Amino acid sequence: PPPPLYLPFLPLPTGSSAMGILQLYFILFNLASAAGWAYVGFIVFQHLHEFQVADDAAKALWQEVQTVLTVTQSLAVMEIVHSFLGITKSPFFQTFLQVASRIFIVYGILIPSEPAQNYWMLFQMLVAWSVTEVPRYLFYAFKQVVTKAPAFLFHIRYSMFYVLYPMGITGEMGVTWISLPLALRNEWSSIAPKFPNTCISGCVASWPNNVGCTITALVLMFYLVGGPVMVFAMHLSRKSAYKKRFPRKKKADKPGILFPKINGDRSTQEAGKACICAAISAGKSVIPKEAAKARIERNWRFGYKKHFKNMVLKSLESPQAAVDVAKAGLEFIHKNFEFKRADGSVVSFETEMERKDTVLIDAGRIEGKGKAAAEFTVPYKNRGNDNPLKGDEIDSLAKKWEEYGTIEPDAANSLREVATNKKWLDLSNHYFVLIGASSAMGPFLKLMELGANIIALDIPGAWERPGGRPSPWRKIFEVARKSGGKLIFPLREKSSECKGDDDLVKAAGANLLTEPADIKNWLLNLPEIKNKKNHVVI
Repeated sequence: PPPPLYLPFLPLPTGSSAMGILQLYFILFNLASAAGWAYVGFIVFQHLHEFQVADDAAKALWQEVQTVLTVTQSLAVMEIVHSFLGITKSPFFQTFLQVASRIFIVYGILIPSEPAQNYWMLFQMLVAWSVTEVPRYLFYAFKQVVTKAPAFLFHIRYSMFYVLYPMGITGEMGVTWISLPLALRNEWSSIAPKFPNTCISGCVASWPNNVGCTITALVLMFYLVGGPVMVFAMHLSRKSAYKKRFPRKKKADKPGILFPKINGDRSTQEAGKACICAAISAGKSVIPKEAAKARIERNWRFGYKKHFKNMVLKSLESPQAAVDVAKAGLEFIHKNFEFKRADGSVVSFETEMERKDTVLIDAGRIEGKGKAAAEFTVPYKNRGNDNPLKGDEIDSLAKKWEEYGTIEPDAANSLREVATNKKWLDLSNHYFVLIGASSAMGPFLKLMELGANIIALDIPGAWERPGGRPSPWRKIFEVARKSGGKLIFPLREKSSECKGDDDLVKAAGANLLTEPADIKNWLLNLPEIKNKKNHVVI
């Protein structure tokens, strides 16, 4: 079986008394809200029979439902508080807009506006609200005590909105629209005092001319734009909920390196959080607050940058801190990441890297026929490799780039130093292990130009297919032969059995994801690596 997960941080409390109290609060809050909306719905359906026979049916409904509706909808303000404090997963902005629009309808439209109270769309709006909210709050209440809410509640919660949201939104627009003439005549001040028990009505009564009209018009414009946005946001939420509730059958893990299982899932985000947390916590007996924040980050996809910054700041405290941070992060990866072998067995990445055998049985070597560059040059714009920057030109441009802010001062100084210290260009006893040697942004071309010794690692040449993209090894071999450097590369066959470049390409390379231990063992067995006099840079 795979090794137990090693997490260098304290788990979030789940059985504490604080969590129990919070859970009880949410159960009571959701049940109370569900009961309130159920009562609103009961009153509405009681009055539906009057809808066809009485002209003032909506008015009679409003007089009976006003108090319970106002109290129940006001209770929803706590959802904004919950989201703001981070004790629920609801996005704050979306929650704020939904609740605030409802609060405005109740306090800013229905209470001060008699036309809205007696408009037929009041029925439509309240039916949509009550039928939406009762299953929603029951769903949340069940989620506090069971892992999965009942299926019928789940489907109602995440499917009925396609009908109920447009129904509710148009109902809200209707009662707002019917109140617009009242706002234009600034007659709210004569109506609002009829409801002295509401502070909002008092504010409405004191509005100066045209303020009420302007706000009402803006709300209508908001509905035209925000309505479709809210429906689409709920659609995305539905997709996510159904994906979690009814996950597709997972494909079997492919051989090679695997992300760790956290809460039963191989989540790259959770692994990233845990790794950064481990690195920031390096050498600490108590978890630093920066590490704790990284571990509970809710929006890792867009919020990871500040935590990476904190990790870098931690490593800058001292040379030893830099080493400790790196070691802690690597230790987490080695202990927690897993590896699936060809026989199907899964071991820790740490265990796999302890293996001593390798499929890379030989090393290919190519000595360049050219001469190493006598001075350091930089290809620049249309001057390219034929007429690159040299000496004083590099110094002059480095200064300009530094002053303009194109490059950092230390980068400019490095350019000047390399350009003026020709002794540094002698790389004859330096061996550079390039992982991904053919990378477009890698140093392979420049190092070969300077006559360095390159130990190149890249994808298996056997992946090349007739008529497809040429293997990167063909370009690597071509550059090496023309340079003044030396190329060393892994082979799956004896070099003596390779009769030409086609054979070399087919035998060259290794897969970093499925053969990391093979690559490590091949490197450690190279005579050039074993020679203590050589400078090896990976």
